[in-house]
Amino acid sequence: MDLDKTIIKDLIQAGYEGFGEAGVPGRLYFRKRKEVQAFNLAIVEWNGEQWNNNILIRQFLRQNPENAREYSERKFEAVSKGLTTLLSYSDEKAEYVYNLLQMENIL
Repeated sequence: MDLDKTIIKDLIQAGYEGFGEAGVPGRLYFRKRKEVQAFNLAIVEWNGEQWNNNILIRQFLRQNPENAREYSERKFEAVSKGLTTLLSYSDEKAEYVYNLLQMENIL
């Protein structure tokens, strides 16, 4: 993903840590931690594959409450297992997300 170096520099100056794609091709991940608040920022290409997949999954989950519940449970289970790093958390739910995309005949 080709992101203007000025944007990355500005985010770092604003206190964000950059983690590159962090296991998800086409997405740049940043985080900012403070005593009271935590911020996660994911940057994807406008109308790129990650952008479109995120929109399609969101729309599918809004229209299918049972799948939304299952996805929520998957995310909760990942945290309950102690998977709190970005990569471990993403890996834990990756298969479910992939299956959702297949259900929608996206892949």
